[in-house]
Amino acid sequence: MSSSLKSQAYQHIKGLISEGALSGGDKLSPVEIGKEIGVSHIPVREAISRLESEGFVVNVDRQGSFVRKLERREIEDLIGLREMLEVASIGKAARRVGAKELDEIEECLRELETLVGLIRQAEEAGDRDNRTMVPLLGRWMLVDLAFHLLLLQAAGNREVVKLIADKQIMIQMFGRRTDSPEAWSHSLADWYAANYQVHEDIFSAVRRRDAKGARRAMQEHNGRARENLLARLDWLDRQEAQDSPLSREFPASIQQLVGDMQRSFLETTR
Repeated sequence: MSSSLKSQAYQHIKGLISEGALSGGDKLSPVEIGKEIGVSHIPVREAISRLESEGFVVNVDRQGSFVRKLERREIEDLIGLREMLEVASIGKAARRVGAKELDEIEECLRELETLVGLIRQAEEAGDRDNRTMVPLLGRWMLVDLAFHLLLLQAAGNREVVKLIADKQIMIQMFGRRTDSPEAWSHSLADWYAANYQVHEDIFSAVRRRDAKGARRAMQEHNGRARENLLARLDWLDRQEAQDSPLSREFPASIQQLVGDMQRSFLETTR
């Protein structure tokens, strides 16, 4: 068997996992993957076995191979790593950010503000549990991601950016629904308005070149994100049926967009 075919299949599958196109729990079909890349199922099986030995894939007897789903502890570790890297980078961003970068970051901030209004309108119109709300939340997530990537870019530390990409931190943090179930009993729009304010605080500190204030605001933001994401994971684990669009994870297409944005950002920072 040609090692190049095995390598091709391996890189293809690992790429799909890294970009978020394949998520934890997704089943891997050697036949279908082989068709995608124009090879037989045999090198694909070999590639899956390699990914299993590396911890990316698990094999379940009589069911097949699945992308390994991260445990809660691993998610907590990634949250902690993201927090450490972002808080350390934001001070540097505040000291060296340029006018063009400030304009781009502010553009993201203004779009987040607009989205708060649209979410409130949808909620007041009784669309809170309607599918019309989900695209707004997905758009928020992507703009939020762009906001954070631009701040990392302003810090100018490519090694930090590469580490974040290699560890799939942004995919794990942004490729998931982040609206907290605990917030649903109140106003979803109020929750996003408060989240917007944290972003406003970060931007204001960066614009003032206030490194200490920027680190403090980013620390607060990451603490809020930690609490929310872990609450979300715990809540999903308790659900036997998810009968509302708001109780589901974002689709693979959204997760792939996160991976595409992260990869594009890496290209621009070379």
